[in-house]
Amino acid sequence: DETLVYTADFTPVGGSASGSITADRA
Repeated sequence: DETLVYTADFTPVGGSASGSITADRA
């Protein structure tokens, strides 16, 4: 079980976005 929480501004390939990502993997 793994919980990852990201809160930052990032620039993905092919575009730009800012916000938060919450990934919950079991």
